[in-house]
Amino acid sequence: MLKLIACLFGRHLLEKRRARLPPAPCAANAEIHTASTLPSDFIDIEIAQARRHRRAVGLEPLPDDHPENPHDASGIPGLAISGGGIRSAVFSLGVLQAMADQQVLRHFGYVSTVSGGSYIGAFYGSLFVPGTLRKGEAQTPASEFKTHAQRAAAALGPKTCAATPTSVTPISYLRDNCNYLVPNGMNDVLQSIAFSLRNWFALQYVIGVSLLTVLLWISLANHTIFHFARFAEHWHPLLKSVPGLLAIGISILLVSPLSRAYWLTQNLAQGTRSAYKVLPAASLILVTLIALVSVEINRPGTMLPVHSTTSSSSLINYSFVGIGSWFVILTEILAVVTFAIAWSFVNRNASPGSSGMAWRAGSRASPASRLDSRAFADRLRNALTNAYTTPLRIGRHRFFSGPVQVMIWAAAIAAIDALGQLGYACAPVLAGHLPSSGTASHMCVLAASSDAATAAAADASADTAFVPASLGVLAGSGAAIWAAAKFFLSEGSTVTNQIMKVPKIVLASVAAILAALITLTFWSIAARAADAGLRHYARKTALLDGLSSTWRDANHGGLLFLGLTCLVILMLAVIDGLCIQFLNLSTYQRFYSTRLTRAFIGATNRLRLDHANRRDVTSLVPGDSIAMGQYYHGQSCAPVHLINTTINKTIDWDSSLVQRGARGMIMSIGPAGMTVGAKLGVLKCDWSRANDISTPAMHTLSGHSTPNIWLESLTLGDWIAISGAAVSTGLGQMTRPGYSLLLGIANIRLGYWWDTYSAPFRHGTRSSPRTRVPLPDNKDPKRIFREKVFGTQFCLTSELLGQFDGPRGRRWYLTDGGHFENTGAYELLRRQLAFIVIFDNGCDPSYAFEDLANLMRRVRVDFGIEIFESSCRIAAPDGLRLNASLIAKSFDAFAKGPDYLAIRLMAKFPDGRTGQILAIKPRLSAAAPHDVRQYKNTSPDFPHETTADQFFDDVQWESHRALGYSQARALFG
Repeated sequence: MLKLIACLFGRHLLEKRRARLPPAPCAANAEIHTASTLPSDFIDIEIAQARRHRRAVGLEPLPDDHPENPHDASGIPGLAISGGGIRSAVFSLGVLQAMADQQVLRHFGYVSTVSGGSYIGAFYGSLFVPGTLRKGEAQTPASEFKTHAQRAAAALGPKTCAATPTSVTPISYLRDNCNYLVPNGMNDVLQSIAFSLRNWFALQYVIGVSLLTVLLWISLANHTIFHFARFAEHWHPLLKSVPGLLAIGISILLVSPLSRAYWLTQNLAQGTRSAYKVLPAASLILVTLIALVSVEINRPGTMLPVHSTTSSSSLINYSFVGIGSWFVILTEILAVVTFAIAWSFVNRNASPGSSGMAWRAGSRASPASRLDSRAFADRLRNALTNAYTTPLRIGRHRFFSGPVQVMIWAAAIAAIDALGQLGYACAPVLAGHLPSSGTASHMCVLAASSDAATAAAADASADTAFVPASLGVLAGSGAAIWAAAKFFLSEGSTVTNQIMKVPKIVLASVAAILAALITLTFWSIAARAADAGLRHYARKTALLDGLSSTWRDANHGGLLFLGLTCLVILMLAVIDGLCIQFLNLSTYQRFYSTRLTRAFIGATNRLRLDHANRRDVTSLVPGDSIAMGQYYHGQSCAPVHLINTTINKTIDWDSSLVQRGARGMIMSIGPAGMTVGAKLGVLKCDWSRANDISTPAMHTLSGHSTPNIWLESLTLGDWIAISGAAVSTGLGQMTRPGYSLLLGIANIRLGYWWDTYSAPFRHGTRSSPRTRVPLPDNKDPKRIFREKVFGTQFCLTSELLGQFDGPRGRRWYLTDGGHFENTGAYELLRRQLAFIVIFDNGCDPSYAFEDLANLMRRVRVDFGIEIFESSCRIAAPDGLRLNASLIAKSFDAFAKGPDYLAIRLMAKFPDGRTGQILAIKPRLSAAAPHDVRQYKNTSPDFPHETTADQFFDDVQWESHRALGYSQARALFG
């Protein structure tokens, strides 16, 4: 019988049946995806461990396990355990128990897990780790690895007895700690609340210090520049803002000229006469003349001499018409300059003569001939369009961002600063030092005034300005209330029903904007209060008595104190930026990781199992934490465990190595190292040389290797927590700025910032050399301030805005593997395994198989693998007892047949080989025990409760485990 089961997975059996299979559809992408192929030395490490596993559990080598094809892993069967939180972990545990009882589990040499599947996958894998290795002993004999492999299946048995009367079995320990997040009831709830508040206040501190740094330095610049700039005495207070003037300046000097220059390209390459081609230039001249005439009319004497004894042009103030006219004139002049620069740039960088239509007269073409060249006109327009967002580059260094980004950020900062001014002035408590008489609007205008003359003017106009402003506010508020009432109280509906109709992203975006507005307003008011307090202190203190008469002036003294405060706040911001560990310590990831480690990996720790006082998951116990060098030991006899996570990437690269617009890529951790996306190579890790800080690695892509890469070391518990980080600011393909901002401000963050440029080992006083992961290339600009000086602030900003650079940055933001692909079969199909069993445990009450559909799309695009339904009956492989009556041949058949427990699919690889996929779906049927079917009456959503439910009681836990056990017993019986 053992030989028959071993022959099950031989390729010759698949070859024999290939003639009976229906023709598979052709892949949409017919080329061989060589960039996704794993290096031979990488895959050899996995194959060697899978062979050790087979030998340890008493199985004979596979038929294709011979030296002629040493790099082929297709004959090794694989398990894929999908995401689904604790529900997936418990159901999968029952399936694994049944497979172990039926002597089937030991045949699977690969286990690929995602999210909740990683919980139970790590539990199963840790059964193979010897106790001496977990204790940190230097030498562990190879026989001990083999012994643990032989005992692993027995430890899964539901009827396994404890070793001693005072000890418990791993399964009993898991059941007792099913509610691992709050095992001690209210005490743990209170502790979690305190933990959340601690991290939230710490996050607000970092955000507050960063905002105060920016706002106080802007306030210092405003006071310094406009206090000494006499020409700005009569400017409106809202214009006395450096970021506001920067936004206006960029609009006038860059954005508007670029827009006007773009429209000068009209009629180019249209095959018309030259007179028509100069019409845009003629319109520019006419508009400029009209603007000049408007300036002269608005202020006589500006362009032409005015001889009048009754009026003087100096007494006539500019109106908005006059200012707008000067804006038009300046824009038209700069548009010509911009057009000329763009023409010169395109003329110098174009490749002449590349095609017959590109240039009419080759590289020496005249300007007139280029007016008729479509290629030249397209390049000219493209250059003028790209200039909006092209950053300034000098060599390999990039300064600032594009003009549009800088303009938007400057305008946003100016608005935040103005909001703080108005909020501070209108808050009675914060503005108690102001005169109490007058209206709130009066107080706001007075506080915004920066000198006595402006304050007097504001005092005179406050009463008149208050009436229309108040009417406008009342009218706007009334309209908003009326619109909300019409929406929520429409006939035949309720407020709840109407809210539920609104898309979640809209609700999240509105909530995020409100939360961000409250946060920004608070810190902006705090900055304004600090500014006013320092200036008030300068008038009262005697510390300035020893200075010169100039600095004893209240305004100069206030600037001095403000400058010193800005330096202190800047020092605090730099300290926060250098304390980069704050990023991960301030999230729920650490709490989540430790509890998962103690609950699922601690279930195989003999120190916990044998001592009753060591079974509390809130306490530290030696042996719980397993280093990756121990888990992926060179003599391990465990199945190859692939832990899947997602690298969040929302910023497009100028590279063809990745799909543009992709919002995440997979990263899989295994005994050989890590795969990075579909086509970005691998990081081959030397787990045996890793320490608590860093792990040496080598990046390999398309045959080119880059050594001396040092990756941040994490434990097994850390990696499974990252694999299950379902709720965070990065959600892979579901990442949206609204979600990111809302979750970030609320500090609901489970992701992990992983350092790929960690500190290397030191040999004496000298440090080992280190290099960056060369992705996407070595020409990426250096980011000293972003990655070093202000690393914490820039990473937090990326989280709040949902802008992640992916593997191109030093720190990669890792989250739940289900954010990319939730079944876990993606990496197994990359290795072209011939037989894969998927535990498809995603929440799917309607049995739409959304996760499998996503898998089909992913592997088709990335690997050229087609997954399809098979219309004919496929015989079960020899030696595997499969109940064919419980396996559907199509998705429709599964949805219509209530007795089906799994579905079989076929996979066709680019080289023409085929494989089988058996997807097991949690389903309540007659095969389930009575207590499980009765539990359905108390929990209508069973077995597809929401993944957010992480608080299982004993009954719920046992119902899911028993369902998985009974379902697998029926399938493999």
